[in-house]
Amino acid sequence: MKTWNGTFTDEEDFLTKAFSTSIHCDKAFWKHDILVSLAHVKMLAEAGAISQDDCDCLTVHLQELLWDIEAGRINFSAENENIHKAVVTILSDRIGNTAEKLDFQRDNAQYGSLVFRFYLKDAINELSQLLSSLKKNLLEDEDTTLYSCMLARDIDRFNDCLKRVNCVPFSGKEKVIDATDSLIDPEYLKNELGFDSICLCDKDGAGDRDFAIEFLSCASMTMMHLSQLAAHAAECQDFAFPQIVSGKAGKVCGNLFSLLTTLQSLTPSESCCLHEDKEAVINAFETLKSCLIVLTQFYK
Repeated sequence: MKTWNGTFTDEEDFLTKAFSTSIHCDKAFWKHDILVSLAHVKMLAEAGAISQDDCDCLTVHLQELLWDIEAGRINFSAENENIHKAVVTILSDRIGNTAEKLDFQRDNAQYGSLVFRFYLKDAINELSQLLSSLKKNLLEDEDTTLYSCMLARDIDRFNDCLKRVNCVPFSGKEKVIDATDSLIDPEYLKNELGFDSICLCDKDGAGDRDFAIEFLSCASMTMMHLSQLAAHAAECQDFAFPQIVSGKAGKVCGNLFSLLTTLQSLTPSESCCLHEDKEAVINAFETLKSCLIVLTQFYK
C-alpha cells in the first residue's frame, strides 16, 4: 500500500494521483468525518434503513477507528481520494461489506460540506478561546490596551461568522437520485452534531463556500492585528519574531485572495469538488493558531 509517508516507485503515478485527490489536506477532517458518520448511521437505524445490529457494528468500529487515529496507529493511503473514502476502506478491511452501509443515502457533496463546516465550527471556537486569553493578558498592561480592543472586534467577527458556518447543509425538501423519499433528517443531524440551524436549499448548502471566504476574511484581519501587536512587542519588549508574524499574516491574506479568485469563476455545483477551499482554511487556521499561542505565551 502506498502512503503519503512512503516512497513511490512511479513518479508520474504519484503526481497524477496527488493532482486528483484531497487526502493530503482533508485528512485534517478525520475526527469530524467519523463523528458525522456516527450520526449518519444512527439516523439510518432510527429510520429503519439499516438494522440495529449493523448500526451497532458500524458504531463500535467507527469509535475504535477514532481511537486508533488519535493514538497514531493509522496511516492514510494516497490511493484514497479523500478522508471519507479512507475511512470506508479501513472499515471494509475490518468488517467487510457492512462498511458499505456507511454510504447509504450519503450525498458526497452535501456530506463533504457538513464535515467541512463541522471542522470549521470547532476551529472558530478554538480561535475564539485563544483570542480571549490573549486579550485578557493584554488588558493587564496599559501599553497594550489598544490591541486588546482590536482583538475584541476580532472575536465579534468570528462569532458572527460562526452563524453562517453553524448550519447543516440539508433542507430535507429534495429527492435522492433513485426518486424515493430521502431518509436524511436534517433536524436529527443538527441536534446530534450540535449545529444551530438548517440550510434552506440542499444545492446551496452543498455548493456554498461563502462561509470559508468569510472565515478567511476574519482570519486575515486578525493576522493584521497580530502583526501590529508583534511589531509593538519587538519595539517595546524585545519580542524576537515580528517579521515571522508579519510574513504569516501575508500568507493568510493570500489564502483569502486566492480562494476569492478561484470561486468567482465557478458555479456552486463546481465548488463542491474543490480542494483549494479546504487547503486555504486549514492553512489559515493553523497559522493563526500558532501565532496566537506564541503571542499569548509572550504576554503571559
